[in-house]
Amino acid sequence: MEAEKIGIKLFTISLFLLLLSETGSVFLSSVFSNHNMLILGSTRVLQLAVFLFAVSIFGQSMSDIGLGRQQIVPGIIIGLKWSFWFGVVALALLTLIFFIGFDILKILHTRLPATGGNLLLFFLVGGVIAPVTEEVLFRGILYGFFRRWGILIALFMSTLFFVLAHQAFSLIQITGGIIFAVSYEKEGKLMVPIMIHSLGNLSLFTLSIYAENTIIPILCMYF
Repeated sequence: MEAEKIGIKLFTISLFLLLLSETGSVFLSSVFSNHNMLILGSTRVLQLAVFLFAVSIFGQSMSDIGLGRQQIVPGIIIGLKWSFWFGVVALALLTLIFFIGFDILKILHTRLPATGGNLLLFFLVGGVIAPVTEEVLFRGILYGFFRRWGILIALFMSTLFFVLAHQAFSLIQITGGIIFAVSYEKEGKLMVPIMIHSLGNLSLFTLSIYAENTIIPILCMYF
């Protein structure tokens, strides 16, 4: 991956837009507390739009963040391959943890909404919209900016920002940040970490449904 594609202006403006949009999201959530997931989803869509707009204005092209037209389809295919092998390794590790005696469902558990409609919105926002927006920012822009100082610095700083944004120094967040950065460094296509991130989140949410034993009542609501 080429270094110094992301300049200081794009980096600074992106962080400013992030701070501004997150502040607005927190304010709206405090006023309309019953619509937190809808507000979060709308915020992530807005952030994605302004980040891509900033790249188009202050960068040279979408290829700067690995989202050039010729990079998208190959990135999806490669991302599926990475996701498959990452899933195989994760399954092997979780099986080992299970036989050691730990409750793997408790370790991977994500708190889910109680109603079917909110659950579907949760899957859409957390499994599709948020991973795209987060990868554009944390890997495309932040990793790209820090890459001028070497792979290790870029990996550490982008992962640190990623973990801080999720307000949880959990093993899952740290591992995810590292995997996403390594896949982006190796392949140079942002769709690769986007696919891994999205499919990983959807898998965690699905396991959480199983863990909470909510799948049967949810199905009954729709059939």
